[in-house]
Amino acid sequence: MGRLLPQIVVPLDTYPPKDLSGLPLLFIGHTSLWQCWPSAAKSSRDKMKSAVLVSVLALTAFALLEESAAARDYLHCVSKKVVIVDAPKGTTSSSTEENLGFWIDEATKIVTLADGKKLNVGRFDDRWISAVSGDVSYELDRQSGNLTYAGSTMKDGIATTIIGAGRCTVAAAPAR
Repeated sequence: MGRLLPQIVVPLDTYPPKDLSGLPLLFIGHTSLWQCWPSAAKSSRDKMKSAVLVSVLALTAFALLEESAAARDYLHCVSKKVVIVDAPKGTTSSSTEENLGFWIDEATKIVTLADGKKLNVGRFDDRWISAVSGDVSYELDRQSGNLTYAGSTMKDGIATTIIGAGRCTVAAAPAR
């Protein structure tokens, strides 16, 4: 009889995996990847076993990647936004309610606006997320859901300042 394929046991407390960099560890102690490749097998029976093993490993990798992609959270934030324009002819201000959306990917520590624009993340931990998009800086208190943001620009002697604050909740992704 032929050799049985090794079993891969994943402890329940480590599933789903948070970090896919450990994926190569699935191969350690069982076989090396080059041994799994069909061209490395010597007989047709070995080639079939090798092809099956490669297929199983590929499906496992894709399943893990799919699980990781689904591990993103969508945050819907309702905020009050104040815009102050300071021009040589005077200062004006306006206040509006703004709906913001953020994709938070825990595994990769990437924050993306709902429109797909990635933010430059400065801090990403259990308590805070700090990120910048263009001239606007965002601070999210993950424990309370409070969001604050601010930014300013200067063009042709006119200063524009944006200040906002609101609350975020995990929500269903918006329809595209």
